Amino acid sequence: MANEKQTSYSTSDFRLAAFLLAAGSKMVDVVPGADRRLSFCFADGTELQNLIKDYQFGDPLISVRKLYDAESRLKTLIFTTPTKK
Repeated sequence: MANEKQTSYSTSDFRLAAFLLAAGSKMVDVVPGADRRLSFCFADGTELQNLIKDYQFGDPLISVRKLYDAESRLKTLIFTTPTKK
């Protein structure tokens, strides 16, 4: 069995994070940063990179309900995750 190191993609962009979550990407961590900002970390890979490109340059299609649910989940994390002092 090979020991594979899983990489992650981190963003503090709320709307991108909500899109990635709604599109089914796996969020692996939430990291508090400076100025009460959080970084949302996702398992990186080809599919994630394609979703990011679609978000930035394409015409991504996702369910409005899934986007709303993802935004609600992220807002809960924002208000419940301790910040750095």
